[in-house]
Amino acid sequence: MPLAAPQLHNSVTLLRISCILTLTLLSNSALAIEWPQEITAKEGTIVIYQPQPEKLEGNVLSGRAATSLELKDQSDPIFEQQRTRTDV
Repeated sequence: MPLAAPQLHNSVTLLRISCILTLTLLSNSALAIEWPQEITAKEGTIVIYQPQPEKLEGNVLSGRAATSLELKDQSDPIFEQQRTRTDV
């Protein structure tokens, strides 16, 4: 059964917030991490694929990462690209 527009909007908003938080934390970390990363909740799973750095200007690093939201009641995942900028 497809999600209603408000439910889909809330799910995509949750995906964006989770990805931004994850990318921000990862950009400040020197840990060796295996990809993709998954965040599981009762509604489904958020998958974050390995971030790709794009540009370093001065001390500002920008990049992107592919993400997907796999809802338990949906057959197809929702894919999105997240962009980030952080001071290094």
